[in-house]
Amino acid sequence: MCVAGPLCVLKGETAVDADTFLQVLWDALEFPYSPSGWDGANDWIRDLEWISPPLAAVVYHNPRVLMTNDLIAFRDALDTLARGALYWATRGRPLWVVLCPLAETDLPADLSPDVCAALQLGCGLSALETCTPPNP
Repeated sequence: MCVAGPLCVLKGETAVDADTFLQVLWDALEFPYSPSGWDGANDWIRDLEWISPPLAAVVYHNPRVLMTNDLIAFRDALDTLARGALYWATRGRPLWVVLCPLAETDLPADLSPDVCAALQLGCGLSALETCTPPNP
């Protein structure tokens, strides 16, 4: 589900294989209709025109579930998310993909307020010292 506008959280607790990950992705990004496999997911993640304001970050919570249950599906999931991020970056609209849990020391010092909010909401991080408060 997308929260706070441009931030979406993938609830990875139930993603144990390709089909369940695609369902999690579909639910989170609210695709107009269910993607048919990885090709469909790759098509939809390069569209996203129905999300307003434009999507800025996808937080994939608990990716370890998929990684430990289906390593090939995990690779395909990361490939799909990376392709989407690359597609949007080449169009001047960065799309952050963040895997949680993670340590704050792994984060760059200049995170935008939108990315900080995604991390705080999606990863359950209550406060991040590296985050700059949004301008009033």
